[in-house]
Amino acid sequence: MKYRKLPSKEKLTKRFVYDPKSGLLTWKKDHGKKNKAGKVVGYKRASGYVYVYVDSIGYMAHRLVLVMSGCKLKQNQQVDHVNQKRDDNRLKNLRIVDQETNQSNRKIAKNNKTGTTGVYKLPNGKYAAQIKKYGKTIHLGSFATLKEAVSCRRAAEIST
Repeated sequence: MKYRKLPSKEKLTKRFVYDPKSGLLTWKKDHGKKNKAGKVVGYKRASGYVYVYVDSIGYMAHRLVLVMSGCKLKQNQQVDHVNQKRDDNRLKNLRIVDQETNQSNRKIAKNNKTGTTGVYKLPNGKYAAQIKKYGKTIHLGSFATLKEAVSCRRAAEIST
């Protein structure tokens, strides 16, 4: 995914105040009739991400937070919310990652019946484990129990 060019740190710090404890951006000064100094900036979209407008252009708030903190964020770099809460923009919850790492920290799929990503039940009643690395699916084996399959999958996450 290609992102818009981000505003400068100087422009952002002139307009907004970042609270590292809450992860929220607020207006530094009154900005129009509705946007008073101290009021929280942005809105939460259906996707769960907070968006903020700067000069009539919408940006993901977590990307603005990183710029304000002095991070040199490149256009194509992705930002991962460590705790998977898309509206939690505290610096300790944000990390710059590649696409593969970002994808590996996704919430479990709604149709997953085993409770573990990469583990699924086979028609013969056994369980299979797999992991995706560098765009390739690696079959880790089939197992008699769910516990064995989950254990193998977790070990593969750590070692790769």
